[in-house]
Amino acid sequence: MKKLLIVIKDSIEYKNFVEFYYKAKLNNSKLYILSPVAIDSKFRADVGVLDSRIKILDEWNNIPTSFIDLLLYWIKRQLFFLENIEKSESCFQKFWIHIGVRNDIIFSGKYRNFLKLLSTFIYKIFPLKGYKTAYKIKYKSKLDVSPCQFDYDYIVFMRPDSKYNISIYNTYKTLDNKVITFIRNYDSVALKGIFTVKSDITIIESEKLKSLMVKLHRSYSYGKIVVLKKEFNSIDKLKKINILYCTSHPDFNKNEIKIVRSLVEIYRNYNFKVRVHDIDDKNKYGIDKEYFEGVSDYAIYKSSDGKVIKYHNLTTIKGYKFDLQNVHVLITISSTIVKDAYKFGINKIIYLHLMDDPYKFIFEREHIKILIKDCHIKVVRSLSEKTLLNFL
Repeated sequence: MKKLLIVIKDSIEYKNFVEFYYKAKLNNSKLYILSPVAIDSKFRADVGVLDSRIKILDEWNNIPTSFIDLLLYWIKRQLFFLENIEKSESCFQKFWIHIGVRNDIIFSGKYRNFLKLLSTFIYKIFPLKGYKTAYKIKYKSKLDVSPCQFDYDYIVFMRPDSKYNISIYNTYKTLDNKVITFIRNYDSVALKGIFTVKSDITIIESEKLKSLMVKLHRSYSYGKIVVLKKEFNSIDKLKKINILYCTSHPDFNKNEIKIVRSLVEIYRNYNFKVRVHDIDDKNKYGIDKEYFEGVSDYAIYKSSDGKVIKYHNLTTIKGYKFDLQNVHVLITISSTIVKDAYKFGINKIIYLHLMDDPYKFIFEREHIKILIKDCHIKVVRSLSEKTLLNFL
C-alpha cells in the first residue's frame, strides 16, 4: 500500500485534495496530511469523515525556512518572470508587481509602453546563462533531520509555487520517493511562476494549460504531465432563475462595489445572490444581507500559531457545489470560479470587462484567455440592463 504525504495549506488546496481523493481512488493508499490547521479539532473531525484512516501531522511549525531559502526563492521567481517577459503578459505584469510597481499602474496600462521598452532592455542585457541558473538553484534548509522516518512513497504538493514547499521537500524527500504536483488553479502556470521544487509528475486540468506550461517552464521542473479528464454534471436545476455574482480578489477591481449595487438593481425581479472572495469583506458592499444568504461560506480554523484561517471543509464543499449546481447565470470580473461553474453545467457565464474598467489589462493574462475559450464565457463590456437581461 502506497504512502502519500499530502501538503494542504489553504481552502482551495483542500477542495482540490477532496476531488483528487475520489478521482485517484486514494482510499487504497495510506495518507498523511501536513497542514497549518492540523491542530484544530474541527479540521481533524472533518478529515475523519472523509476517511478515518488519514493521519494528520501537526508538524507545520516545526519545519522552518531559512532567510537564504526565501531569498533564493524570490530570485528564482523573478528570473522566471524575466525569462518569459516577452512571451507572457502574465509574466510581464508579475515581474513589475514584484519590483514594486503598483497594481493600478500595471492593470490600467499607465506607462505601459515605457515598461515594455524597459522590460525588453533588461531582458536583452541579462545574460542567458542567468535564466538557466534559475532552474539550477538548490535550496538547503537549516533543519537538521535524519533521513525521513516515515518513508513516504510520494510527496504531494497541491500547488507548485509555494515557498513552504522548500523546507517540506528538504525535510521529507528521500532518494526513493517521488514528488507529485497538482496545478492548483488556472492562474498557476504563468501568473504564480516557478515550480519551487522539481516535480516528477504534474497534474493539470486543461490541454491548453499544458501547452502554456511547456512553453514557459523547462521540462526539468514539471516532469511527466497528466491531464485530468473533464467531468461534466448534467443537473436538473431549480425552476426559478438563479443568478450568482462572484467577487474577485479585492486588489483587482476598485469598481466592484459599484458593479454589485448595479446588478442588485438590474436583477431586482430575480433570485440574485453574491458570493464573496475568501479575503473579501461582504460588509463593504452596503447591500441587504439577504443577497448573501443561502450562499455557502468557509469554515474557520485556527493554526498552531494562533492565526484564524478560512478553509473549505466537506460541508462547505457540498454547499459550494450546491450553489453552482442551481445557478443559471454566473457573473464575475475575473474569478477562476468559472472553471467549476462550467463543470457543474452552467452554460451562461459572463466576464464583465467594462469599457471604463481601470484594470482592463488583467484580461490580457493567458489564463483568462484560456478560461474564456475552455468555458465558453461571454465577455460583456457594459452594465446595460437590456444586455444582461437578454442573456437570461
